[in-house]
Amino acid sequence: LCSLQVYPVWLCAQLSMNMVCAMTTTKILQLKYPLRARSWTKKAAHKVCLGIWILSLYYPVCFLAVDPGDAVFDYRVYFCNPALSSPKWKVLMPLSFAIFGVIPNLVIISTT
Repeated sequence: LCSLQVYPVWLCAQLSMNMVCAMTTTKILQLKYPLRARSWTKKAAHKVCLGIWILSLYYPVCFLAVDPGDAVFDYRVYFCNPALSSPKWKVLMPLSFAIFGVIPNLVIISTT
């Protein structure tokens, strides 16, 4: 049960950060290019959201591919976290943190 809790938590965290990034970016684009923003369609917005959903699946897919079922229950916060016991995480985690953690935050800061 603990290993099943890890996947949706990481998915939702990544998804919410990317959605906020997309909303702040579209807000600044609407202010900068108001005439172009009128031509944006719902279909294009749905494609952007679909792309964000697919991009946000990175962490759950990596957890399943590298260490399936490798989760640890932390009694300090009563929460399950991935154990990250495979040596592959020494390369994957800093790289994925830079791509999926730092870049969206910089975009949010720069467009707010």
